[in-house]
Amino acid sequence: MRPDPIEIAFGDQKFTIKPLTIAQIRKIEKAVSAPDSVAGDIPFTVIGIALSRDHGNVVLDDLESETGEIIAAFNAILQLGGFKKAEPGEGAGAPTPNATGA
Repeated sequence: MRPDPIEIAFGDQKFTIKPLTIAQIRKIEKAVSAPDSVAGDIPFTVIGIALSRDHGNVVLDDLESETGEIIAAFNAILQLGGFKKAEPGEGAGAPTPNATGA
């Protein structure tokens, strides 16, 4: 079953993220599994990959955001791609349903 698009927000800017393409999933897998990845950079890399498809003009470093929004967007994208199951009670930004059907 194809997951529905999700919406992520940074400050007052909102972005719709469509279900990830195979190319995006491959890039995310590479980013999270690379032995030389810096853990703190992974969320930004994953968010950038997700935004690149339909929001390629967005400069991630120029977005105004807070840590909670970054974590919510990162988790929602991982759920959308089937990398992570939704946890009970997760807040806004969580896709429904995700690629694993949870």
